[in-house]
Amino acid sequence: GMNLFSSVKAGEWIGVYGNFRTFPWSLITLFRSSTGEVWNGLMHDLWKGESWWFRNNDWCTPADLYDLSGSYDVLESKCLVGENGQPNSCVSTIFGVNIWPVIFFVSYTLFITFMLFNLVVAVILEGYEEGKNSAEQRMLERCVMCWKKR
Repeated sequence: GMNLFSSVKAGEWIGVYGNFRTFPWSLITLFRSSTGEVWNGLMHDLWKGESWWFRNNDWCTPADLYDLSGSYDVLESKCLVGENGQPNSCVSTIFGVNIWPVIFFVSYTLFITFMLFNLVVAVILEGYEEGKNSAEQRMLERCVMCWKKR
């Protein structure tokens, strides 16, 4: 997430409490997404392209002009830094189509959902197997057999 979205302009959901600017905030944002909280809002915020910002009387720096290897002073002198020194680039496009947010969030959500689902199923099955062969279970079955005879 940091490689793709660290310098993206803040929007409705990408902001102070959900962003990819630093490693800790990236982890927090991905954890929020893994719980299902606003992952689609983050994806739609990152999906906004240059034309969307211009239509809404705002701007973002096209990704091909936003040189991440340059220093802050160079970016500021070229007016490529947003308000209060926040990054202001648009998301990189592939042949003019902004597909990276969709690929990233859909694949991440599918992977995490399947992984967590399999983990929960494994814990339930393990608990079932442990309970099935316990001494208490055998004693309970013996008591049930004795009660049925009476």
